[in-house]
Amino acid sequence: MLTFLLLLALAYYSYTTNQRVNKDAFRAWWTSQQRRAAEQAGDKLTSFMHKVAPASVLTRAVVPPFDCRDCVLFTLVTIRDNGDLYLGWLGTWFPVATGGQVASVVGAASNGGASGSAARSEEADRIEAKAQAEMDSANDAKKKGDYVTAARHFTAAASHFSMLASADVGSALDASRAYEQAASAYAHPSLADHAARLAALDSALQTLARAPAPASTSTSSSIASRQLRLREQQADAQTKAGNLSGALDSLKHVILATSEKAAVGTRANYAGLLAQVGKYADARQEYRHLLQECSAAEYQFRAGEFALGMIASGLADGYYSRVKFGVQDADEVNASAWAGSRERSFLQTLARDVLHEDEQGTVDGAKVVRHLESWKAMLDGWRLGVLQTWIQSTYPDIEFASSVAKESGGLKKRWFS
Repeated sequence: MLTFLLLLALAYYSYTTNQRVNKDAFRAWWTSQQRRAAEQAGDKLTSFMHKVAPASVLTRAVVPPFDCRDCVLFTLVTIRDNGDLYLGWLGTWFPVATGGQVASVVGAASNGGASGSAARSEEADRIEAKAQAEMDSANDAKKKGDYVTAARHFTAAASHFSMLASADVGSALDASRAYEQAASAYAHPSLADHAARLAALDSALQTLARAPAPASTSTSSSIASRQLRLREQQADAQTKAGNLSGALDSLKHVILATSEKAAVGTRANYAGLLAQVGKYADARQEYRHLLQECSAAEYQFRAGEFALGMIASGLADGYYSRVKFGVQDADEVNASAWAGSRERSFLQTLARDVLHEDEQGTVDGAKVVRHLESWKAMLDGWRLGVLQTWIQSTYPDIEFASSVAKESGGLKKRWFS
């Protein structure tokens, strides 16, 4: 268990440090390596130039063209000229390919050799420098709690990175990260600007969509996983903005693109949204999928909540077929997920009694309402989460169906107000 926790902590630390790895970080490391190599080789002229020349000029002059690939927990950089490979992990760089890459580049730099591609690289460097400056300003503002300013700078950084996205996969990934961070700033409770958050997430997805074809499967996998994560965030933003149909489409996209096991959490959210928009049959199918395919207590519990919701709403409006389905599904929930639940036992017992009375034709509508009132009182002392939210949003006013209404004298009851 301890080993697993240590590995999990290492993976998290690798992920967070990798978010700060970018092309400028590699250029800075490369330049420092050249400086060290020049000093060790006794190249006084090159060493002197490293001391007196502006760092930005020197970097543009000596760093060769390279490709940067984000692999989630680490970053790989490939030098275009010779295919040398470098690994960025835990905030530093490690040469993976063998050979005297640094020394050879220092020699090439001292011999000059500017070209049209170098001029383009210089322009790209200027754009990326502006983007990085905006990122630095955004992070400074975020540390100060100024999320409005942070969001503005993150968006500006993303716009700069996006200028290179069509020609460079690394820039497209950098742009998507910046847009994602802007979306995170807009989602902060001090802003809660759902429209701006959605716009940032849409821009992130559009930027990745126009990136060039990746050169490796690892980069393709990284882009695909990022797109799915952005889709899930998009669904969350759409839900909070009240666009439930859009959220359903976003989650459906994620479900279709991932394996059954990987999408279990997404399926649970998808089922909840289906219930909120009134697609109860589809919601029940998704929740039954959770009951049958996933033994995790969290998802068993959420499926059970929906089953209780079917029972409660079916009792309230007189649709006893829904009550029957709810009882059936609740009986299939893993017992450990329901341990110690008075509310579940009370409601299931009430449901069975009502179903029996319905078969005998002796249902007392007023009695059912009184029992539901008792159940609501227990619910007030126990946060049921999905069920309570769902019933409150879906059934603010409960009206009994015709058969029960006749027996109870047309009784209407608002029991979740």
